[in-house]
Amino acid sequence: MLQPAIPHGGVAEYIDACLGGGVSREENCGGDYDRGKQAETVMWVSGVAAGVFAAGAVITAIVFSDDEPEQVGFRCAPGLGGASCSGSF
Repeated sequence: MLQPAIPHGGVAEYIDACLGGGVSREENCGGDYDRGKQAETVMWVSGVAAGVFAAGAVITAIVFSDDEPEQVGFRCAPGLGGASCSGSF
C-alpha cells in the first residue's frame, strides 16, 4: 500500500489507526473519510468559483478601461519656514 511521505492531519490517522479490531477502515472511520471527501468537494467548488470571479474581473477591466491616461500630479516647493506640497488626481 502506498502512503504519503508526509501525512497531513487525519490522513495518518485514517491509514494507521482506522484499521483494527478485525473490521474495515470504512466501519471504523467512515465519518473521517466522508468529511475528507466533503472537504475535497468544497475545495473544487471554491477553486472553480475563484477562477470564474478572476475571469470576470479581467473581462471587466478590459471592457471598461479608459483609453485616456489619468492625470496624477504631486509637487513640493520651498516656502517660508518649511515646504509646501500639493497633489492632484
